[in-house]
Amino acid sequence: MTEQHAILDKLPAEVRDSLTPRSIEVWTFIFNYIEQNHYADTIDESFTSEIHSRFGLSARTAGTHLLRMRRAGLLQGWEGTLGRGQTSPRLAMFMGIPPTRTVRYTLPGQKPPREMYRQTKNS
Repeated sequence: MTEQHAILDKLPAEVRDSLTPRSIEVWTFIFNYIEQNHYADTIDESFTSEIHSRFGLSARTAGTHLLRMRRAGLLQGWEGTLGRGQTSPRLAMFMGIPPTRTVRYTLPGQKPPREMYRQTKNS
């Protein structure tokens, strides 16, 4: 489990100085969750329910934290598309279910556990 100070040390000074104590707590939780589970995204019910129960955050707010952490260099983003309830975008298209775009986040240097993801460009 990575400590708060170790995570903060990885951030540029302007990002570190802009974080509230609550954001630091959330970011530390997210970083450690990904370290333990290898990824996080807002379609993963175990991640969203855990972050909701601990912090009262919605999946949308959790997604904003994930994106900000990626922009700060703490995480790497992998874009993928999923059909509703499906794991294969081809199967979803065949069944007429419009795909959903999602981003799965990992620690830098790690890959997500599904082949359908490709690395996103940094914003």
